[in-house]
Amino acid sequence: MKVLSYAILAILCASFALGAGCLQQEPPGDNTNQTCYAGTCPAANISSFEQCVNAGYPVMESYPRQCRVPNGQTFTENLSLRCQDSGGHWNECSNRCRLDNQGNPNAVCTLMCESLCECGGIAGFRCPSGYTCKTPAGIADALGYCISSGSKNATLTSEQAYGFARNSTCAQEGNLTDNAFYNPNSRTWWIDLEPFSPNPLCNPACVVNETGGTEVNPRCTGLVPPLNEDITANSTCSAPGGSIMTLRTALQKAETGACAEAGSLTDRHFCNNGTGTWWIDLEPSHPKQGCAPACVVNVTTGTVEVNWRCTGLIPG
Repeated sequence: MKVLSYAILAILCASFALGAGCLQQEPPGDNTNQTCYAGTCPAANISSFEQCVNAGYPVMESYPRQCRVPNGQTFTENLSLRCQDSGGHWNECSNRCRLDNQGNPNAVCTLMCESLCECGGIAGFRCPSGYTCKTPAGIADALGYCISSGSKNATLTSEQAYGFARNSTCAQEGNLTDNAFYNPNSRTWWIDLEPFSPNPLCNPACVVNETGGTEVNPRCTGLVPPLNEDITANSTCSAPGGSIMTLRTALQKAETGACAEAGSLTDRHFCNNGTGTWWIDLEPSHPKQGCAPACVVNVTTGTVEVNWRCTGLIPG
C-alpha cells in the first residue's frame, strides 16, 4: 500500500507539474539504518552527522563540521575516523600556526595542541571528501592540514598578518614590533605595539583576524601589583637542565602574549622546579566556572602559555 501511495504521488507530480510543491521521496522500507532523502527525514529520526547531511539540513563550516536540525540539535562529524579512512594523518597535538609558517624562522607560535587532519608532506597524506589541503606556498612536500572546501577563512601566515597591520589604524597608534603570536582559539594574530603615546598600565597589541580585519587591543590590565624589586630580582626558578630565571624576567615575559590577552597578572606565584616553570596566577578577563588560570613561563625557552587549571568540580 505504501509503495502504491508513492507511485500515485509521483504520477500526480508529473501530471500537474507541481515542481517545488512535490518532494522527491523514496519509500523508507524496513532498513534500520534509515537513509534520509532531501526533506523526507524528520529531525526526530536523525542520529548522526551523515543522516543530517543526507536529509539536506544546513552544515556549519566549523572544524570538524557540524550539521543542525530544526529542533536545534547538532551532530558533529567524526573527522578523525574520516581522516584516517581517506589516507590522511590525524594528529591530536598538531598546530596550525607551525604548519602555516614552515620555513619562517621569525614566526612565534603558542605551545597549544590542536586536533587536525594533516595532509600533504612527503607521505602524500590526503583529505576526506568535503575538505582541501592547506599548505604553505613555496615549500615543496610541506605538511599541511585539511580545511573545509567551503571555508572562506583560512588561517593567515605571520607575513600576511603584518601586511594587514601595516595598512591599518594599528600603524597610526604605534610601531609594530617583532613580537607576535597566534591564538588558535580566536584564530587571530597578536602583534605587540610600541605606542606613540605610552600608558604605563597598558601593553597594546594589533589584533588581526583571518579576514584581514584589524583592531588595537590596549590590554590595560593593571598588570602586576607593585612587588619589592629585591624580591623579583632575587627570586629564581631553576630547570632540570640548569637554566635559571628570575621572577622579574618571568613577569616581564608574562606581561605580553597569550597571558596578557587572557587577563590580569596577580602577585601570587610559585616555581615548579620539576618542570622548570614559573606559575603566576591570573585574574581572567572572561572567567570559566571551575577554573583558576595561571600564566606559565618556561625557564629554559622563555615561552609563555595559559594553563586554565579547570578542575571539573564534583557536584554536591
